[in-house]
Amino acid sequence: MNPLLALLLAAGAVAVLRRKQVVAVGAMQQAIAAEASRQGVDPAVALLFADLESGFKNVTGDSWWPAKKLPDGRTNWEVYVRDNPAFTNNPYRDVPPLWISYGPFQLLSPFSLPDPKADPRLLFELAVNIRLGVAKIKQLSKLYGGNLVKMRLAYVCGSATGCSSKRTAEITAQLKAKASKYDLG
Repeated sequence: MNPLLALLLAAGAVAVLRRKQVVAVGAMQQAIAAEASRQGVDPAVALLFADLESGFKNVTGDSWWPAKKLPDGRTNWEVYVRDNPAFTNNPYRDVPPLWISYGPFQLLSPFSLPDPKADPRLLFELAVNIRLGVAKIKQLSKLYGGNLVKMRLAYVCGSATGCSSKRTAEITAQLKAKASKYDLG
């Protein structure tokens, strides 16, 4: 990629990273519940996950993620984006600040884009984020037989056994603390 273009994209990315879209919580909850019903997901479960992820805010997050070092010394961005053949033709591949989490479901862009050539900021579009977030919950529900704890662990850590014991306890406690709000406790 042209170094000037990369610099300009990075500058634009920083502006996007500091932005949040203000959407009335009630309207967002209605959109999540409607999409969950459309996909055959319990709306209470979808609402619970969005609440846990963002508190019903359409925000960006995990800005630390691209730079996090892995055991082999490479960064998340290097392993999951730059060196991933799926993103070879993505015009935003060389802009690490874009490869973060987006929206009410905090979808991590390298693992959530519907098209490997798409701008990661697509996940910041509320309707897209809700559709993909609910689809992910549906997939996890099928995989883990509706077990909320396993679904939540997989949502956060990549699999139901992917978290440290300390992180598992934290996630489980957060889930249990909010689940009763949605009559899921």
